[in-house]
Amino acid sequence: MIIKNFEALADSPHGEGVRRLRTHVLEAAEAAIRSVMPESLFRSKVRVTGSILHVLNDAFDLDGFSEIYVIGGGKASVEMVAQLNNMLGERISGGEVAAKVDGELKVGAVRINPASHPVPNERSLEATQRIIELTSKATPQSLYIVVISGGASAMIVSPREGVSLEDKAETAKLLLECGADIEEINTVRKHLSRVKGGQLQKLIYPATTIALIISDVVGDKPEVIASGLTVPDPTSFRDAYRVLEKYGLLNRVPQAVLKLFERGVKGLEEETPKPESTVFRTAHNYIIGSNTDACMGAWSSLKEKGYNPLLLTTRMQGEAREVGRFLAGVGSSLSNPPFDAYVIGGETTVTVKGSGLGGRNQELCLSALIALRGCGGVVLASVGTDGVDGFSEAAGGIIDGYTYSDALEKGVSPEEYLDNNDSGTFFKRVGGAILTGPTGTNVSDLVLLVTHKD
Repeated sequence: MIIKNFEALADSPHGEGVRRLRTHVLEAAEAAIRSVMPESLFRSKVRVTGSILHVLNDAFDLDGFSEIYVIGGGKASVEMVAQLNNMLGERISGGEVAAKVDGELKVGAVRINPASHPVPNERSLEATQRIIELTSKATPQSLYIVVISGGASAMIVSPREGVSLEDKAETAKLLLECGADIEEINTVRKHLSRVKGGQLQKLIYPATTIALIISDVVGDKPEVIASGLTVPDPTSFRDAYRVLEKYGLLNRVPQAVLKLFERGVKGLEEETPKPESTVFRTAHNYIIGSNTDACMGAWSSLKEKGYNPLLLTTRMQGEAREVGRFLAGVGSSLSNPPFDAYVIGGETTVTVKGSGLGGRNQELCLSALIALRGCGGVVLASVGTDGVDGFSEAAGGIIDGYTYSDALEKGVSPEEYLDNNDSGTFFKRVGGAILTGPTGTNVSDLVLLVTHKD
C-alpha cells in the first residue's frame, strides 16, 4: 500500500461508520496518487510503436535523430527515466538527471545524480553542471528528452555570476517561509539562474527538445513548473524585484541577490529568453500529468463506493489555515444533497510565525478540525501527492469530527499547536499523520471530504 500506516489511520474508537468513512478517504487518496505515478501516465500518454514516439497527439520519428539524450530532474524523474528506458532502451545515447536519491545510480544509459530539495545544495549544483555539459553535445540532429517534475527548481540549480549557492538557498528559504506562492517563488528563482526561465532550452538549441512534464503547480502553467526550464519566460527582473518588495524581503535577502536584481531592473543584466526567441522553434513541451489526473483518480474511487462526489476545484490556493476553516464549513453542511463527498486539488501556503514543525497539509487539517469539532459524521484528509509535507516526515493528515475531543483527552490544545505552526507535532501526539514516504511523483496536494451516507 502507498500509505504505510493505512490500518492505524482507518481505525477509530467512534464506531463503524467513522471507520468506514476513514477507510474510503484513504483508499481514494491512494487511488489518486497511483493515477499520477509515471508508470500510469506513460501508459496512457507516451508510447513507442516501431521508430515512432507518440506523445499525446504528436508523433516523432526517432530514426531522424543521430543521438537521443535524456536530461532533467524532479521528484518523479527516476521513474520517468525508467519508463523511457523501457520504451527506448539502446536508442538512448546517454543522460544526466537530478533527483533526490542517496547516491549516484544508472538507469540504462542515463546517470541519476543526487540533488536536494526543497533547498538546493552542492549536490544540486554538481548535478546541474553535468546536465549543462551534456547540452554542449547538441547538434541539429540531436534529440533531448527532458523529464521535468515538481522539485526540479531546487534540484536543478546553477546561479548567475556573482550569486553563490548559499545566496540562492537563503533566498529560497525566505520565500518559502513568508508565504509566497509557487509562481512568485519561481519568478525569483528564474532570475537567479543560468538554466531556468527557458535558459536550459537556450543551451539545447539547435537540437530538438521533447519535454515531458508532470505539473505540480496550480493552473499547470509550463513557465512556472520547475521554473520553466524549456519554455519562454514572460516574467522580468522587475517582476522578481517586486516579489521581494511585496514580502518585505529587500533588506533580508543576501546583498548579491539584491544587487543582481537592481542591475536587472536597470537593464544591465541579460533577461531570460522571451516567446519570440528563436531557441524555442525546436522545443515541444507536453504536460503528461497534473493535479486534475489525481483528483479524477480520487473522484472515481469515491464514485465506485457509491458516493456522489463533486470535484470542487483543482485550483485551491490561499493560507492553509484559512482554507481548512472554509472546508470545515463545507463539511459541516455535507449532509445536504446532492453531494456527499468533495474532491479538492491545488496547493496552499503557510506563513510561518511560530517555531513548530509541520507542513501545509497538516496545518490545513489542524485548522479544519478546530472548526469541525462536534461534527461526528465528517472525515477530511489533506495529502501531498509527493509524500512530503513541508519539513515533516508526513505526507499530510486525516481528521474527523471527534479529533478535537480526542486531542483534549490527551491534554493537547489544537489552538496552541496551530498558533505555533506545529501541526506535525500535534498529529504525532494525537494521531492522524499520513505516512507514505516519497511517492515518486508530485502533482501538488489533494483534499478529500466525505460524510455519512444514509
